[in-house]
Amino acid sequence: MTKSQAAHPAVSFALDYSSSWSTLNASAAIFRCDSFLQDIDLAEQSIDRFKSSGEWTPPFGLEIFSYYIVGFVTCLEWHARSRLVDLFTFKPSCIQAKDLGGNINDKVLSQMVAAKVGVPEMLGASLSVGNAEAYFTTIRRIFTELNIPKTQTELLSNLRSESVENPMEALQELFQYRHRIVHEITLGEIGSWIIRDNIDLTQARRFGKLVGALLNLIEREITMHTQRDFPNRLTMDGFLESPSDFLDGEIMRLEKEIAKSIRENPDIAGSVVTPEWWQKEVEASTHASTISTEFLEACHFAGQRHVDLRGPLVIALKRNRLSYLTELAKYFV
Repeated sequence: MTKSQAAHPAVSFALDYSSSWSTLNASAAIFRCDSFLQDIDLAEQSIDRFKSSGEWTPPFGLEIFSYYIVGFVTCLEWHARSRLVDLFTFKPSCIQAKDLGGNINDKVLSQMVAAKVGVPEMLGASLSVGNAEAYFTTIRRIFTELNIPKTQTELLSNLRSESVENPMEALQELFQYRHRIVHEITLGEIGSWIIRDNIDLTQARRFGKLVGALLNLIEREITMHTQRDFPNRLTMDGFLESPSDFLDGEIMRLEKEIAKSIRENPDIAGSVVTPEWWQKEVEASTHASTISTEFLEACHFAGQRHVDLRGPLVIALKRNRLSYLTELAKYFV
């Protein structure tokens, strides 16, 4: 695809978030939600300092506080999108024709092939999460396909607290308020200050804690009911789980299985191929991987003080080795 060709928005989105250091994952949604909550704390501390110094304080709060709601809804949308992509990548058999809907026509299909964009990424990019029910529809589907027994009712009941008696109603309110402030201009936005429908920091924090608790609750269920090879799996503490150890284990397992096959079936690859020759291949690959890893760790890429690209590149190196061994094992094992 040339730069002169205008890519479909979903194709552009999929390309932007298909790299090894993509932020299209559940960890990013949780981190973003936590960042907003920290920001709310800082804003509150700043206002308290103004009050204690006797300086002017807005009598009705600041309108910008309402836009924390936009951020919290984005966290929910990002979470649903990312986990749907992970599900379709992990279990392609659950993709249905209706998932494509009217989003992929001939032009878009040709752009997908040219850009090497997969169906999971396209479907994730096309997902619309416009309300709380749409969010839970996606989560229910993910839970069903992964055989996670926790129901929506059980999830919501675990979220009840003194500040949020009805979590579903609060989530619906969250989406409705977001929709209104980004799509409409009513008297609630431009009327007299006493009738404006602004969110204060206390309300913003309440919504943020609800979203954060929901994301963490869902992710704990996914972690408890999936294997290490599930994409972008999180630890029980909510951090992105590194696939490095898993990849090392799978590489070693396949190398041993191929070695065993060559040893026990001498004619499987011809009489010339010996176990000793395969051992040399493994040692050469291990040495090359070590050299490549050392090279990457020594690199200081531009902007590395902000984003460290070395880790994802090491993972890409290991994934390539595993992909090769997986294909090779089809003929040996």
